[in-house]
Amino acid sequence: GSMGGSVTVPMQMAVQANQVLVADVQGNVQALDSSSGIPLWTLPIGQPLSAGIGFDGNTAAVITAKSELLTIRNGAILWRVPLQNPSHATPLVAGGRVFVLGSDHSVHAHDGNNGYLLWGQKSQAPENRLVLTQPFLLMPAGGALFAGVAGSIVGFNPDNGTVRWEAPVATPRGTNDVERLVELVAPV
Repeated sequence: GSMGGSVTVPMQMAVQANQVLVADVQGNVQALDSSSGIPLWTLPIGQPLSAGIGFDGNTAAVITAKSELLTIRNGAILWRVPLQNPSHATPLVAGGRVFVLGSDHSVHAHDGNNGYLLWGQKSQAPENRLVLTQPFLLMPAGGALFAGVAGSIVGFNPDNGTVRWEAPVATPRGTNDVERLVELVAPV
């Protein structure tokens, strides 16, 4: 089947069990049966998306260009909440929660059922620095939440947002903001 729109970066597919979710840059989200390719549902969000689809097989999450976190269940919008900062990182849907990594490197966890903010963690990254409009690293591993924060991988406790550890991967060098720009981008 064709979605009609153009699919561009940072849009992507999300695959879980027997469903494939795809979105185009205009904000049309579609679920397909992975074995037959038959569309299960289509949902026009009505505005462009800034980040691709996070999906756990039950709940999907996208971020609009207007910095709104929006979740979808069974082809209908479940809830939407405004974000403090834009995000180009695919939201992570896991453990009944939706995790968001903002362009300011803040990490937030929302309740997957109602959007309630469970915790937020501000980054130690310097203010007013250059930021790539790229999907940053945000992924689960070994019971922790991994986030790319300005050249380091930070391991968060997904239950309360406390930082368990931080590992520098790349060191900023240079005399100006462009030369010092270091980011860990997805996928890993």
